[in-house]
Amino acid sequence: MRILLLVFALLSPTAAHAAEKPTLDVSYSVKEGAVYIDCRLHNFSFVRDDENKGVLKITIDDKKTIFIEQAAFVIRGLKGGEHKVQIEVMKNEENSYGVEKEISFQVKEEKEQEPITE
Repeated sequence: MRILLLVFALLSPTAAHAAEKPTLDVSYSVKEGAVYIDCRLHNFSFVRDDENKGVLKITIDDKKTIFIEQAAFVIRGLKGGEHKVQIEVMKNEENSYGVEKEISFQVKEEKEQEPITE
């Protein structure tokens, strides 16, 4: 009986999918004070009833942390200078899969405009 169950588990796509650790690849671009981030996730889902479900934990400059349920997002309102964003794949808001990436980028200083007088 154990052999049959083991064979079924090995052949089951759900069991094989659940056994693999999620992977994360990140690409980004910076435009006009905003960073556009695209996360490519494998063996992971934002669907709540999926075996490898979860959220992304986003930490901005070691200060602000948010949890999101989408792979592509935009961070706006960053001041000029160097910034760091950490992206961690989480089972829920408290438990990590142990998969994370960190990106660093430069936001250009906005040019000060001359006061307009009429």
